[in-house]
Amino acid sequence: MGTKEAKYDFIGEFYQGIAIVMKNDTFGAIMVGGNEIIPPIYKALSAFENGIATAKYETFEHRIEERTINLSKQIQVDCGKETLFLPNIYDWGHNYVGEICIVEKDGDIGVIDKEGGIIVALGSYKYVVIINERIIKVAGESIESELRVLGHINFDTMVSDDKEKIVKMKSYTKWGLLDNKGTPVIPCIYDGIDPYDSYLKIRKENLYGIVSAEGVPIAPCIYDKIELFCSFIKAYKNDKFEVFNNLGKKIIEIGQYEYAELGNRCLVVVAKGKKNAAYSTTRNLYTNWGVLDFNGEEVAYCGYSAVSIERGEYILACQTIPIDDIYNGRELEDEDDRNYYNWVKSSENNYNFGLWEIINKEGDIIIDDIEGSEEDARMALDCYLKKSGSDDTECYDISYSKYGGYNSWDDDAINEAFEGNPELTWNVD
Repeated sequence: MGTKEAKYDFIGEFYQGIAIVMKNDTFGAIMVGGNEIIPPIYKALSAFENGIATAKYETFEHRIEERTINLSKQIQVDCGKETLFLPNIYDWGHNYVGEICIVEKDGDIGVIDKEGGIIVALGSYKYVVIINERIIKVAGESIESELRVLGHINFDTMVSDDKEKIVKMKSYTKWGLLDNKGTPVIPCIYDGIDPYDSYLKIRKENLYGIVSAEGVPIAPCIYDKIELFCSFIKAYKNDKFEVFNNLGKKIIEIGQYEYAELGNRCLVVVAKGKKNAAYSTTRNLYTNWGVLDFNGEEVAYCGYSAVSIERGEYILACQTIPIDDIYNGRELEDEDDRNYYNWVKSSENNYNFGLWEIINKEGDIIIDDIEGSEEDARMALDCYLKKSGSDDTECYDISYSKYGGYNSWDDDAINEAFEGNPELTWNVD
């Protein structure tokens, strides 16, 4: 075997002028005459067919990936709906996210754009993750440790045999963020950064905060726990909470309300006045309910006995009235009437029976004095939206909602003739 051949542990047969070589269990390729065209750095390398082969490579994340490689040592990666070959100065490339991708060379990692321009220079950071087209997550320091395993190693396609295997692991201690131009937006000073929608949750030791994708602080890194909802952030300190909108404006101070429900894009349900007794549901745990808008302004004052958000922008607000006061001692007329009465009297339903108002997200009352349950108020809203042309649901006639169509007379007739007391007797000609 000649001098050039001795540099490899194994040389395969030549095919189309190319032979696969092996060195220390990694593979490359040489041409006839021994000129090396692919260095032996790949976990596997197929024979070249018309100048194209398949290579497998262990990435910096300890994953085994497979890519196409050509005789110029260019790795082919996906870039949207097209594929392209990276510059041959890189050992490996990851698929593009938007117009940026991660590349590797001699154990270093970097980021380039679609034209091959350098965004993050090789070796600048110990770990790089492209979160989306705008955000690059980077790590500044690392600690190397050993993991001893038997059998399968849960690093995607990396596996070991049945003998004990030692895998070197890297624990990254400080994290930061770059934009898609490689400009730092958050320095590498945090113990953790996790993306959530348009937010980034940051951690320093055991305290949490929130920043925007552009690195703008929203909630300082001082909280014990943070919950994220659509356009709002709920931050806890010593078991109390305050709330920010996603522009960083604090809309609820610590201790201002005892409860806040943030599941809506533009409205927040709040409550205070906790009862002393133990109740089984959140709704009947508090005595005063209200609703805030995106900027923290009360659009429904915190004094209702029940509120709910309908269709994301309408507020159903109730002042509870005991059903016995509404029935005013009148006789239950039929089985449906009796069943409805008994249903409302039950403990789980009586909390939201009374006079309802429907309020829009600007705080304007659009319907009031709807007598009944939450379902009655919801049906009244459906009717309102149908009549206004913004909905095609079946219309519920709210002209009978206050007195239930007593003796087939609508609410306006009873109000006008008997001052709202349908028990009065009248003679109709």
